Amino acid sequence: MALSQGNVSLGPTGLTLLAWAVINGDTGAIIKGSNISAATHTGGTGLYAVTFTAAVPNANYIVTSEPSTRAGATAKASHSINTLTTAGFNLQTFNPGLGNADYQGPFHLQVWA
Repeated sequence: MALSQGNVSLGPTGLTLLAWAVINGDTGAIIKGSNISAATHTGGTGLYAVTFTAAVPNANYIVTSEPSTRAGATAKASHSINTLTTAGFNLQTFNPGLGNADYQGPFHLQVWA
């Protein structure tokens, strides 16, 4: 089954996939996705503003994300998600291998409610 917005259920609570994307962290370009219009590097170290194409009904959603390991990296990065709104959210990247938060490698994310 192809992963697309609104047709995937997860677990007994029946969460629905509202949006997903594969994002080039160096440029913020959306490689593939659904209901994600932008992932803008906001100028803060490793900080991205992610915007939905169509607003979601409320801010009671879950964001899962997974960074990819860059060539030559010693450790995978991690993400922190905050400032959830119906229009989007902020995603902060961390690179523990370099001791800073400016990891701009590729990542993917999913939004569930």
